[in-house]
Amino acid sequence: MPPTLVVVARAERFMPPVMEQGARFVRRLLELGIAADLVLVPGKHMESIAALDKPGDPAFQAIRAFIEHPVGARSD
Repeated sequence: MPPTLVVVARAERFMPPVMEQGARFVRRLLELGIAADLVLVPGKHMESIAALDKPGDPAFQAIRAFIEHPVGARSD
């Protein structure tokens, strides 16, 4: 399983309950020793997707940072 980043739009973190589902998924990956993280980004799902190519976009910054330095990675 590759390192995994779950990105949740702040406006949609409770309805639908994607933040809870994402957090459970990330927790399980970390328990298995797989690098994983969950980040909240401003706006709604489609807004965050549409803004990925904009300078300074929070979702893009989170993705780039995770690619460069995955958290929770195995040390073996």
